[in-house]
Amino acid sequence: MLEYWWHSFYTDETRQWFTDNIEVLSVTQPDAYEAMEALADFLGLDVVQTFGVNLITELSTYCTSIVAQTAEDGIVHVRNLDFHDTDVMKTLVYEQVLVKDGVVKAHSPSIAGFYGAFTGNVSDGYSISYNVRERAAGATHE
Repeated sequence: MLEYWWHSFYTDETRQWFTDNIEVLSVTQPDAYEAMEALADFLGLDVVQTFGVNLITELSTYCTSIVAQTAEDGIVHVRNLDFHDTDVMKTLVYEQVLVKDGVVKAHSPSIAGFYGAFTGNVSDGYSISYNVRERAAGATHE
């Protein structure tokens, strides 16, 4: 599936840019590079492909989070995933379960191949979220 995204989302020119700049990324983003290299080794892909797929979410989506209270006074923190190719994304989205010393510490929805977390929820604690919405033409950052 990651191979599909690599070839269908990026142009030949963009794929070449990743190839030409992978060494720079290994120096400027060593932690991300190490994670992408491990993923590439595991999947049998080139590290350039895993970096490219990892950035698809940065270049193509505009997701937001929803926080709601349940009837039992629980808090739910979920993602609104605004992906264009939903059939493919359904196969890549999963729930990360973060465990430390054998104890579940947090949950986070994620995408196979993505290094990091968009949303995280710590039981009886807090939630974090990365949210983006497209701005109107000509709008600047605040």
